Amino acid sequence: MKNIIYLYGSILLVPVIINYGLLTWSAPGVSTDANPWLGFLGSFLGFIGAISIALLNNSNQKKRDFEQEKKNNRSFILLHDFHGPLGLKTIKTHENSRLIRTEGYESLLGKVSKVDFDSTSTSYIKISQFGNSDVILNCNICISSMDDDSNKFPDIVVNTGIIEKQIELFIPVVPSEIEKGQVINLTKIVIEYSTLMNERMKYIMDFDRLKEFHFVINEKNEDVTLFEFDITGSKWSYPNKSKNDD
Repeated sequence: MKNIIYLYGSILLVPVIINYGLLTWSAPGVSTDANPWLGFLGSFLGFIGAISIALLNNSNQKKRDFEQEKKNNRSFILLHDFHGPLGLKTIKTHENSRLIRTEGYESLLGKVSKVDFDSTSTSYIKISQFGNSDVILNCNICISSMDDDSNKFPDIVVNTGIIEKQIELFIPVVPSEIEKGQVINLTKIVIEYSTLMNERMKYIMDFDRLKEFHFVINEKNEDVTLFEFDITGSKWSYPNKSKNDD
């Protein structure tokens, strides 16, 4: 910005220098007639206009290129909820996948006896990301749920930092105040994260409205919708991923 100011300042000083350096005294060979200098001034202003247009076009092109690069580096969340055994002991996962041991999950593990451990299951959220970038950054996850009587459980809040591409992240849906055998109904999952271009994005799975949203968060901290989908529930499992098959 300073360079542009210096450039325009230097250009605008040229007529001043000509006026006071040449036209205020009669130098040999210098025309003092107004018409030639008016023609020069017109050409000079046209030159300034051409430079201004070139600089503006260059600035706009850089902005377009930057916005396109941000779009090219966007990553999107892929989310599933499913029921599985404690510790996912019979489920094959990627070698670098992570199981987040939340406070509620740790509490549940303490309530289950060794005899019942293998036969006890719970709900999980499986999260992965896809896109051109290998990672997403500063990922914050909030899982909201309630019981069959519409009593709200404490939110499960997780900050995972980085999530790599092709890595599965498993979060047990076990609120901190849950009791063994108590039913958990998911209401909403909100995931905020940053791309490698430092663009903030948000994913929402709204189970009450049966809607799935992908947002980009603009400079005014407003959610701008990129995609919106209707969702329907279905039962599913991991075919051919049981460790017992080995």
